[in-house]
Amino acid sequence: MRLVLALAVLATLALGQVYLIEGVVGGVFVDVCSGGGRVYAVEVFYDLPSPKSLVHVKGDVSGVIEVEGGIAACAASESGLLLLTGGGAYLFDKSLRYLGFVSLNGSLWYGKSVVVGDGVVALLVGRGERNYVEIRRLDDFSLVSQREVGRFYEYVNCGGGFALMRDDAVTIITIDGSEIVSTNRLLRFYSFVCLGDSIYMYWNGRIIKMSREESASLELQGNFPSVYTDGRYIYVKIVAEPDPQANTPALNYLYVLDSDLRILWAAAYFGKVVEFLQKPGGNKTLVVARDVSGSSVFIDELDIGGGPPGSLTFCYFGINPAGRITVYVNFESFPGRFGCVSIPAATPARYFFEVYRVDFPSVPSPWRDVVSVEADRHAVLIVTDGLLESVVVFLFLVLAVYVWERLRSPRYYS
Repeated sequence: MRLVLALAVLATLALGQVYLIEGVVGGVFVDVCSGGGRVYAVEVFYDLPSPKSLVHVKGDVSGVIEVEGGIAACAASESGLLLLTGGGAYLFDKSLRYLGFVSLNGSLWYGKSVVVGDGVVALLVGRGERNYVEIRRLDDFSLVSQREVGRFYEYVNCGGGFALMRDDAVTIITIDGSEIVSTNRLLRFYSFVCLGDSIYMYWNGRIIKMSREESASLELQGNFPSVYTDGRYIYVKIVAEPDPQANTPALNYLYVLDSDLRILWAAAYFGKVVEFLQKPGGNKTLVVARDVSGSSVFIDELDIGGGPPGSLTFCYFGINPAGRITVYVNFESFPGRFGCVSIPAATPARYFFEVYRVDFPSVPSPWRDVVSVEADRHAVLIVTDGLLESVVVFLFLVLAVYVWERLRSPRYYS
């Protein structure tokens, strides 16, 4: 095992910053975690003769941790960092000093077999023909408890625990030790999460809460649903139908719900979201978006309930010559066309824009920028192809302002 730690202390770097982390060619980001005022993004290189991993550190320190071997997941706290492999975990203290490797009695299941809780981490571990859910401490990876969970043919990391798919039922083991057994076969086919002792599932235009004591539902019409949780809220991201009366495409709407299905937030949101994380030490949420290839991640901070939605107008002008474009916002494709698109109710956030000219492959790189949409404010983003277009657009704006001022100023007649 070879481990290289390269860190530079940056006192001015705060977690409230937006992060665009671009990996090295050949690497794939497999996990992102946060704790102790830092964000950690794990990048793995599988195509090498011997796999290796890079952990990008952002926050009160910034740098890269290099580990020989593949990292499956990470978990962080105020006291340090765990980098989990199939057979154990590398331990680091708060100063990111390497403390050693602790082995598992067994091996982690493939996929996302780690759930982080309050000071502990839950692992789905296999030992031969038997399977266990282990609870271990975050600070030293010592074993707190374990329970045998029997056989299953598939599992889902549902945010607050593991949903084990069996032939006749779905068993959910939560990180606090609760067990929920459901015979609802719809869980096999729809997006759902676990929070407390309840299951939240999006089905047929409704978000449904199922628990021992009660069941409830909330209508949220849309397509291509995704449901997430960070242990506090339920996040539902759906594609809403476009408004035929407005110049807007079909938008992704983000609904933030509490455990009783009360809507705390609803507004348009862009981005190929893979995870929502609670920001340690506060009530804010870190949103992680990842591109299709997994080679870049974009991390932003949302303040749920921090103010009313804002609005955004995005304009793209190409005059000489005209052509087609592709626009990506937080790695999610957005209808690309010349002219302007207005988003009347947008989640206050920062959006990473990339604009590609489809019909000009000779253009070496896309246009990129990060645009902030603030609560109850209107943001305007204008992009042009080159110098000529910029001059034309500038003169057009000057003319528009001049005409507007002439129309609104008083007139005198002799």
